[in-house]
Amino acid sequence: MTRVDCAMSGAPKTLAIVPVKLLAAGKQRLAIGLDGETRQRLVLTMLDDVLATLAVTPGIAGVLVVSRSPEVAAIAKSRNAQVIGEPEDADLNGAVAFGLEAAHGRGAARALVLPADVPLATTAELGRLLTAATAPRTVVIAPALDDNGTNALMLPLPAAIVPAYGASSFSRHVELARGAGLAVATLHCDGLGHDIDLPRDLSLLASIPRYAFLAERPSALPTDTEAMALLDADLATLMKTAEAMTVAAHGTVVTYSKKVFIPLTKLCRDVCHYCTFAHAPREVAAPYLSPDEVLAIARDGKAQGCKEALFTLGDKPEIRYAAAREALADLGYDSTLAYLEAMATLVLKETGLLPHLNPGLMDEAW
Repeated sequence: MTRVDCAMSGAPKTLAIVPVKLLAAGKQRLAIGLDGETRQRLVLTMLDDVLATLAVTPGIAGVLVVSRSPEVAAIAKSRNAQVIGEPEDADLNGAVAFGLEAAHGRGAARALVLPADVPLATTAELGRLLTAATAPRTVVIAPALDDNGTNALMLPLPAAIVPAYGASSFSRHVELARGAGLAVATLHCDGLGHDIDLPRDLSLLASIPRYAFLAERPSALPTDTEAMALLDADLATLMKTAEAMTVAAHGTVVTYSKKVFIPLTKLCRDVCHYCTFAHAPREVAAPYLSPDEVLAIARDGKAQGCKEALFTLGDKPEIRYAAAREALADLGYDSTLAYLEAMATLVLKETGLLPHLNPGLMDEAW
């Protein structure tokens, strides 16, 4: 496989194919964060951006929009694109295949399949994609930035492979092309690599004025009345509501931060019989870690790639144990919380690790 970087120019003419679902079926994975009306507006706005970019891309002889939606047809015609309606039972792959056949019937030597949800694609990127073929029978693919999906597909006509959009479509298109004896080139570009498909992708449009309506959508947080109703909800309802709020706010990416544990003290005033962390004074070498011990653990954690220092400790052990009070006095502090504050400050200053505290009960002052 040849990887082509975005620095080439010049390409043979081709017909572009832009498949668009019926509006009611579009962008279902954004349904948690966007209502149906907003999703439809988003689809039409992105389509208009894609068609506007295609219209000024040298080497594009014409654009075929494959859709049965009247609203899509209106946008397409305003951009001088031709609308063809695919069969009613056609899925995305069927619609693309229908478009490829139509392009071949119109005398095109190549077809560029471009989805309607890549509004950040640029004319320069599309131009470079058109010139990426190094041989007459070459398939050019611009994958999504995660190298999983296919954000642009250029095929020689008549098409020697069947479209294979869906999960892992990039690898499937590569496999099909090679199986058909075609050369494969890939083009990796930032704008073309971004498709707007998940809630997290909406942030890519935040600075573009014509997408300001996305910021005006209703909050994903429940109202006071909705929140109170959850008091009597069953577990399944609570889980569904929590998932919807999480995805609406943060998308579907799971993140984590590496932490180093710093057990400042294993003494605790409470006696919780399930706890395996807390110990009596006779069971520990010292009631508290010293400042040098705290820094040694923090520095070792930083060397291992940690970003946070997670201080673990019991709840105000000085209230229960004389040994804790005496150890704090020797360290120069009158409470566990005061010592914790000092050690968190020390770790932040000396290592840059973000203190993450589990201090137990605190009053308003603390």
